[in-house]
Amino acid sequence: MRIMPQNVMWGCPNCDEQTRFKGLCRECTEYDDNGNPVMPVNRVRVGHSQTEKHIHKRTRADFLNQRRKQPTKKQLDLMKEMLNQTSHVCGEDCDHDHEDDFTAVGEAIKDIQDMGFAVVNDMGEEE
Repeated sequence: MRIMPQNVMWGCPNCDEQTRFKGLCRECTEYDDNGNPVMPVNRVRVGHSQTEKHIHKRTRADFLNQRRKQPTKKQLDLMKEMLNQTSHVCGEDCDHDHEDDFTAVGEAIKDIQDMGFAVVNDMGEEE
């Protein structure tokens, strides 16, 4: 059984009657002679908006990455240091060749792969 917080209010969408209990609205629900609901009107949560649920379907790569050996903190620091060696901010009046930066990043990625770790791009695919 799920316990709802005490400050949650439920209201009827037809007559705007509010109460602290969810269920059927007693005023708007139509009943037959035996007391069974014929046309039920459910109360809705006041001030609550439903959001879309984004369900991530796990792929084979997700399962493989989950089982992959994770790097230690020292290895992560070494990887960050190798990648940060090539990162610097250039201004508008930059006069050096950026091809050297790309080759240095490629070498850093190759060094990380040589350590036995996979390099995964932003799309979750292994490079």
